[in-house]
Amino acid sequence: MITLPTNVLAGLEDGRFSVRDMLRAELASGTYGLWTDVYPVTHAGLEYKPMAGNMEIDPVPGGSDLRADQMRVTLAGLSTDSLAIVADGEWHQRPAQVLRAYVDDAGLIVHVETVFAGFIDQAPRSDAAGDVSTIVVTLEDTSREL
Repeated sequence: MITLPTNVLAGLEDGRFSVRDMLRAELASGTYGLWTDVYPVTHAGLEYKPMAGNMEIDPVPGGSDLRADQMRVTLAGLSTDSLAIVADGEWHQRPAQVLRAYVDDAGLIVHVETVFAGFIDQAPRSDAAGDVSTIVVTLEDTSREL
C-alpha cells in the first residue's frame, strides 16, 4: 500500500498537483532519465528529458505468487533522448526503475516514489513505414534474482 504525504494528498484533492511518470535506466554508458512532461527536470541529481505524449507506462503489476512480474514502457516518436537508452546495445539486464512524480501547479516536483524496480529484459524497436517508430521496453522485477 502506498502512503502519500498529507500535503501531496491535499494538493491532489484540490487539483493543484498532477502526476507524471518517470523512467530511470542505469546503463553501462551512463544513467538516463525520461519523464512524461514537456520540459526537462532534475531529480536526485539526474536530468529527466521530456517525453510528453511519447511515453506510455503500463499499469504496475502485482501478484502473490512467486513469478517475476513484468511491465512495459512504450517510447514513441523516438527522440535522441529515448534512443540513447538502446543505442549502445548494453541495455539487457541493466537496472531500471519506474517512478511516479507529484508536481505542483508551479511545475516543481514535490514528491517522488518508486512504483517498479527491476531490470531491462527486452527493448525491441519498431520502424514500420508510415507508422510511428517505437521502442517497447520490458522490465522484469527484482524477484527474478531469486
